[in-house]
Amino acid sequence: MARIEEKQFLSYRLQAIFDNVMQIKGEYKENFIFDFRNASPGRKFIMNFFRKIIYCLLLLQLCGLTALAQDPPISTNIRYAIQLARKGKLEPALQIINRDLEKSKSAEVAWFFRGLIHVEQKKYDDAITDFNKAISVNPAFTYPYGNKARVYLEKKEYKNSLAAYNEALLHDSSNAVLFYNDIAYIHYLLGNNDQSIANCDSSIKLNAHYAYPHSNKGNALFRKGEYTLALKEFQEAVTFLPSLKESNIGIIKSYLALKDTLNACQFYCTAIQNHISIVRDSVKLECSSICDQVDSNSTVSEQINYFKNLAFIETSISSEYKALIKWMSDIRIQLNGEYTNSDLNEVKRFIAELSPLIAPLKIQLDSIHPNLQIYFVPKRKFSNYISSFRRDIFDNKIAVTLPSYDASYKINSAVITVVPFLSERQSTRALQHEILHAIGFMNHSKDRKSTLFPICKPKFARRTLTVNDAFAIRTLYDEKIFPGFGVKDFEIILKQEATK
Repeated sequence: MARIEEKQFLSYRLQAIFDNVMQIKGEYKENFIFDFRNASPGRKFIMNFFRKIIYCLLLLQLCGLTALAQDPPISTNIRYAIQLARKGKLEPALQIINRDLEKSKSAEVAWFFRGLIHVEQKKYDDAITDFNKAISVNPAFTYPYGNKARVYLEKKEYKNSLAAYNEALLHDSSNAVLFYNDIAYIHYLLGNNDQSIANCDSSIKLNAHYAYPHSNKGNALFRKGEYTLALKEFQEAVTFLPSLKESNIGIIKSYLALKDTLNACQFYCTAIQNHISIVRDSVKLECSSICDQVDSNSTVSEQINYFKNLAFIETSISSEYKALIKWMSDIRIQLNGEYTNSDLNEVKRFIAELSPLIAPLKIQLDSIHPNLQIYFVPKRKFSNYISSFRRDIFDNKIAVTLPSYDASYKINSAVITVVPFLSERQSTRALQHEILHAIGFMNHSKDRKSTLFPICKPKFARRTLTVNDAFAIRTLYDEKIFPGFGVKDFEIILKQEATK
């Protein structure tokens, strides 16, 4: 379930208390802008009159004497203690507050803030005692109610937390949207799905653009098996807060529950493309293997079509004739230029993954007799290694590959150029992608979500080969498949295999 991720102990409206003077002063300056340049004498008099009134109100506010102020005044000691606590100096702040408690003035604020420090120190029982003290001193002081409820929630005392939240709703209606959301969360934990949904609706009614209750409602609906409705709520939550972890995962899980693996995969890839690391890094969830699941459910005919899309390239014979290119000798890789240990390790890892798929051919590192050179050089130097490289065509590329094959379509060598010092994920993605180009897959898939050449291009995804990827590589390097094979030649081999 989604909960509010608040900074440290500054929960709910503590920031407003602390910055009471500065905020109000700033608000008046922002909202009352007087332009004397083109005003008439009478208008100048009226504007000046109102300005004086505003300044008087500011002075009253600064002195803590305004009758309109709902919050109790804050002593200088408390302000200083808050500043210390913000810097992580909790014990000195606590000592100052304890001294301030000897005075009657603003005692409720002192008790309340002491409770927040105890929350930060995870001394939850002491925090509850302090919040109750603040309430007993001034029942109209609203801030302790919700915080006490959240402390009970942290302690997993759900019944006490519910009672505290109900009390908070009576005294602090301004934070009701937060309270209803937390109440919904508690009911979800207790297995009360309908009550959870009802409280989510109450929160949404107060603020329809608040993402968390939409996400919580989606979780409760999902648990009830109402996957379509759950999906809608998760999508609403992501609309208002795209980075919300629970909702992103909820969308994927809902699609999977609806057996819509295609949309699940597309959403997963889109999340990766948008750098939503919370989805990419999640473990032990279906979203970590969405694309693999799509591929594993593929039929043989789909895998064959996938291979055809990737492997057959146009030839000089005619625009209609397409052929396969492949290595017929061992592939020996050398790294050159400004590569890192991370780059080297990734190449080694990928070699280990490819080796069983292209056997009996070998693929290995070899600095003595290399035939696949990888150059880590700035883009302006790409043309030094790939003569056909043109910046106007490849300007948005971070890597380029050029395999060299003879008249029989046998690859004899290849060159890869990569921009150096990429992030680890970028480098991983680029090296995987370009090495697979170099071994014969020169096309990009238009209808699959593969690690090799995905339609959604998750440039920052670190993943192993999918089922379809492995099928394509194993098929190209089958001993029955030769360089120069056209589509018809390939289909003849397939028919022969099918009759066996």
